[in-house]
Amino acid sequence: MPKLRIITAKELVTFFEKQGFFIERQKGSHIILSRIIGGSSQHLVIPNHNELDRGMTHGIFKQAKEYLSEKEVKEFFYTD
Repeated sequence: MPKLRIITAKELVTFFEKQGFFIERQKGSHIILSRIIGGSSQHLVIPNHNELDRGMTHGIFKQAKEYLSEKEVKEFFYTD
């Protein structure tokens, strides 16, 4: 059964930048990523921590599935 990987904020930002997101701003320890697709904007919030706990990682995974295909997101977030 696959398990959630332990991921850093830097790894997440790099992954989402490859998917077309850009850093819109940073407020405190939260990085706000955005992208515009077909006139609508999509936003993700990533806490800027060295290591995200699994609950936070799962929440970001669920948020990312709204904007990206589940297959490519799952490949990044889960280990085999």
